[in-house]
Amino acid sequence: MEQEPMTEFPDVTDTKKLAYLVEYSRTGSHAKACKAAGVSAKTSWNWRHDNRSEYLQFQESLEVARQILVDRLEAEVFKRAIEGNSDSLLMFLLKKHDPSYREGYRAPSVEQEAIQAAARESFEKLKENEMLRINDVHRFQKMLA
Repeated sequence: MEQEPMTEFPDVTDTKKLAYLVEYSRTGSHAKACKAAGVSAKTSWNWRHDNRSEYLQFQESLEVARQILVDRLEAEVFKRAIEGNSDSLLMFLLKKHDPSYREGYRAPSVEQEAIQAAARESFEKLKENEMLRINDVHRFQKMLA
């Protein structure tokens, strides 16, 4: 039984963002997701590409939506392979949504994965320290007021 995509985004409380994520996980189309959410392409682009902290949760959820889509496409490819049908369109869709299906794709080495993991950890520590610094500045400003 396929799980309802909405349950995959428990931290998303904005109804427009949730509608966008659910539709994207079903169709893989940013245009259809915009329409379902009632937002402009510019708004969705900002949600997907803006580096401010308020967009990071959405970007993480969008990766979950993309994986839901890829999982469904892979299941369909498998089903069609078992039934003896060949449908290159599904392969192209998989290539669009999952780079590991693209020609010439090289998986990252163990060293590259370790470097990426260390970089993510360092970024998280920097982000946490910056949030603490901002909180200290706000407390200091309140004391002066």
